[in-house]
Amino acid sequence: VNKEGLQKFFFSFNEKIIDRVSLELDIGKILDGLSGKEACKILEKFHEHYLKIRYLIKGDSLVREQSSVNYKDKGSVYTPEEITKKITYTTLGNKLKQGVSAKEIKILDFGCATGRFLIQALNYLKEEENLNSREILENNLWGIDIDEVALDILWIKLYNSLENPTAKDLELIIRYIV
Repeated sequence: VNKEGLQKFFFSFNEKIIDRVSLELDIGKILDGLSGKEACKILEKFHEHYLKIRYLIKGDSLVREQSSVNYKDKGSVYTPEEITKKITYTTLGNKLKQGVSAKEIKILDFGCATGRFLIQALNYLKEEENLNSREILENNLWGIDIDEVALDILWIKLYNSLENPTAKDLELIIRYIV
């Protein structure tokens, strides 16, 4: 396999490290029949997998290897869901015990990635405080990240958290999660 042949299948080369692999998958077939929540988990796993792998050209071969290069480049850390839930539920529970109302709580995740902490906060405020998702998105949650793919996944997750979502809701999400 030569470089010209590989360029048909890969987006870019960066000093022999391939940054993005063009996978010819019919994502619709993969996600067909899944709930929005299940589809988002799969997309998040694809993203996390991408951050753990790098592709190198060694001689005439394409080599895939485990690497933390993408994690380091992006500053990514994926906290397991059970830990994000425990931290978020404990923190919000303590804040509410201090007399702060749920509607007054403001949450900013300045490295939100795919929103594991923000989604747990959304779930807590819905389940424990009976707020609706739209109200929470308008008043309680903000997120910032440099990883555009992770933000796209978070936008989908938040959009799927709404009942009867509209284009206006997507504008709202994009305004508060940047």
